Amino acid sequence: MPLVVGAIRSGTTLLRLMLDAHPRIAMAPETGFPESLFRAAFELPGEAIASRVVAHAKWADLGLDREAYLAACRSLSGVEAMRLVWDGYRERQGKPIVGDKSPGYVRFLPTIERVLAGVRVIHLVRDGRDCFASQMHSRFSLYSDAIRLPAVQAAEWCEAVGAGRRDGPSLAAYLEVRYEELVLDTERVLARICAFLGVPYEPGMADYHRRADVRLRELGDRVVEGGRPQPGALRREAFALTRSPPDETRVGRWRETLLPEAVAAYESVAGPLLAECGYEPSGTILARRDEQASLELAGRASAALARFDIAEAKRLSTLACRADPWSVQRVHELAAVAEWTEDLAVHWRMEVVGDEDAKTRFESHVPAWNGEPLDVSRRLFVWKSHRHLGAEVRYAAALANLGPMAAHCSVEVDPRLVPLLARRFPTIAFMPRGRDSGGGVPPGTAFHATWERLGHFLLPSAVAMPKDP
Repeated sequence: MPLVVGAIRSGTTLLRLMLDAHPRIAMAPETGFPESLFRAAFELPGEAIASRVVAHAKWADLGLDREAYLAACRSLSGVEAMRLVWDGYRERQGKPIVGDKSPGYVRFLPTIERVLAGVRVIHLVRDGRDCFASQMHSRFSLYSDAIRLPAVQAAEWCEAVGAGRRDGPSLAAYLEVRYEELVLDTERVLARICAFLGVPYEPGMADYHRRADVRLRELGDRVVEGGRPQPGALRREAFALTRSPPDETRVGRWRETLLPEAVAAYESVAGPLLAECGYEPSGTILARRDEQASLELAGRASAALARFDIAEAKRLSTLACRADPWSVQRVHELAAVAEWTEDLAVHWRMEVVGDEDAKTRFESHVPAWNGEPLDVSRRLFVWKSHRHLGAEVRYAAALANLGPMAAHCSVEVDPRLVPLLARRFPTIAFMPRGRDSGGGVPPGTAFHATWERLGHFLLPSAVAMPKDP
């Protein structure tokens, strides 16, 4: 039984779909049962365990008959009732081998091995900075302050990766795989995984994306913590990239999507484990410059954009920026391509790091906002027009994603927009911007943010753009 685990946003769904494309392997969607349920399987009868299983939030994703499962478990032990979940899924899919993809299981692998005898654990390890970037620039970041805090995310990555590397070697079958190698050398890595599982490699596994849509339909509507409904379409959108072949620009994407101060905060917590896993510190990476290669790639990106090959322009401009990360020209080129492709994570980051006004007006006395929660004692001052009035109207959409924090914001806008925005956002204090916007800030201001910085945290993707006019 293959079990794919790892830190959140490590590419476990990608690997799940690759393995599921094997004609002999059926990979179940994330079951995510708590450790307490696995432990209880040794103490409670099958009927009691089954009642807990079917009450779990992700039971419906398995597509199993609830009453038939409950009835089958009445004569079973707790451990047998747990195993029957995956046996039932295997039979439903009509394949001889069943597996699972549940990132959180990495935290209690020895317990799982006791219940699921013969399990073969594949621990997918990804650069934690990329995991954080993927989390922060997803729509899910809008519902959690913690997702936007690099130190919190770094601690969680360290806990997950550290647990897998600590407990894995003691298991009967454990394989550590790098996400980066899986993306850049897919067939070789999949062949290695197949050898670990004792099955022949199948070339069709590399075509997983052709059936990703069909397999992801298992993720239906559900209700999450706090009673908030989560539509199945939104759940599936989180894995939209699995509909395409592996993309080399996803490796090291944190360089284009995370602000420098966020990278520093992340590395202050996760730096030692990143190094232990073979990931270089940001200072070393950004210090490498290859201007000649960057110019060549930028030229090819420009030619691709001219013929409206947007995907190729995006790929080449990304590589050009990485070859010479300190080139202002390359930053602006990548920002332009990101705008064409609605790649807001890259677009906002490039706008923020290239914003000279923000570095001079407030740097000395008011820190920039980095997604921290706001309250009566910590107010946010949003200032500086984007490029023109139309853009300022569009990006004011970010204010809709502030939620309750809106009551703790003051916003400086073009005088013509004050009545419109005041009606739309009555809890926000709007101030007309004069010709000289270099003046003071409202009392109680703890942080400042330009429209670009606000968008970086509150419009992380095109999906996050509010649809209301």
